[in-house]
Amino acid sequence: PGGCDIGARPVDLHLHGFEALGAKVEVTSDGVVHAMATGPGGRLKGAGRIHLRFPSVGATHAILVAAALADGNTVIDNAAAEPEVADLASMLSAAGARITGAGTSVISIEGIGGGGGGGSSVGGVTCGGGVRGGG
Repeated sequence: PGGCDIGARPVDLHLHGFEALGAKVEVTSDGVVHAMATGPGGRLKGAGRIHLRFPSVGATHAILVAAALADGNTVIDNAAAEPEVADLASMLSAAGARITGAGTSVISIEGIGGGGGGGSSVGGVTCGGGVRGGG
């Protein structure tokens, strides 16, 4: 999977993060990814530590959002430190997640268990509403 012309853009780091958070991940023969939270009540659970073998903005974003919705704590080691990661963390914090270290290589997330609400400005675009988990 991937959609840009700069080369292969694998999503294995994203999928590893989802699995560490308690999701069952399946990839169909045509490359479609299905992920389902398997924790109590169909929820994700804090993963402890997730180490990215290289800093990936996309994987950091995906794991950050999923961990914010999980029950429990997650630390992302070797996270991407780009400004847009800090912007996303700010938005998730406004929705109730407790995130420290965004913009550095180590991000700590205390998940909100799938609920919350708030608003924020990300890259100059105002975002509002809530962050909701599945179930």
